[in-house]
Amino acid sequence: DIDEAAFGPKKSETYELGLKSRFLDDRVQANLAVFFTHYTGIQLQIQEGASPVSQNAGDAELKGAELELNAILGGGFQLYVGAAYIDAEYTRLLTNVTGITLDSDLPKTPKYKYTISPTFDVNLANTGKVRFAVDYTKTDSMFNDAPNTPQLFRPATDNLGAAIHYYSPEEKYSITLGGTNLTDDRYLTVGSVNGAQGEIVGTYNPPRQWYLNLRMTFE
Repeated sequence: DIDEAAFGPKKSETYELGLKSRFLDDRVQANLAVFFTHYTGIQLQIQEGASPVSQNAGDAELKGAELELNAILGGGFQLYVGAAYIDAEYTRLLTNVTGITLDSDLPKTPKYKYTISPTFDVNLANTGKVRFAVDYTKTDSMFNDAPNTPQLFRPATDNLGAAIHYYSPEEKYSITLGGTNLTDDRYLTVGSVNGAQGEIVGTYNPPRQWYLNLRMTFE
């Protein structure tokens, strides 16, 4: 026999209005969307007895907007910009839910996040190409758990990556040298609380890393 889940389904209703456009001789593409989501029976990890378990906590609303912009600037330059804003709040909590109030922040829901990714291509005499790429992402602060445990709070983060790509003629192979988290910004990505044992555990993101990648196409 299979035991039934101790929580019911989570339901959501989402309304979205978007705009996709191209202009300046198709050198710029912009996508914009605004949305509203209503959750009924939102599922959260809540302390129950010795360990956290999934429960239906109540209802919540999310309102926000997203923007994506791709632009060919000329001279080998291209630019990608992405941004998102979310206003999230609980609208109703079940009476059996403990450790959370209507003023609590929804877990893993930053108010804003944006990315800027410029690239620069250099065409070589052998018809190959070298590409310089940078990727920067800023993410607002957030809590990693539903009860908003202070020790699991994640401050605003800056994440920077960069890479140099070489593409052979006809792109039969490519070599990439790059790095991730170049600012060596360390923060908690997941975490939980075991109240019965007095434990608070969490996992951090990887530190600064370097990589070398080779890709080949065989015909």
